[in-house]
Amino acid sequence: FEPFVLLKKYKNRHSGDIVNARLSPDSRFLLTCGLDNIIYINNLFPIADYLAMSLEVHRYKILGASYS
Repeated sequence: FEPFVLLKKYKNRHSGDIVNARLSPDSRFLLTCGLDNIIYINNLFPIADYLAMSLEVHRYKILGASYS
């Protein structure tokens, strides 16, 4: 019995430490934010024509983020 299964491995695109990671309510997207002032939204399952998003306009360190 293994409680966790590796679905997909992502290269860490953050240049600083990751301080927060959240799954979307439908568990299809992973949001990470870190001390490099960038938020990345990656898809966990294949979606046609989806490009991973990055939000890079923050001035200060991002300590948390969530879905609404």
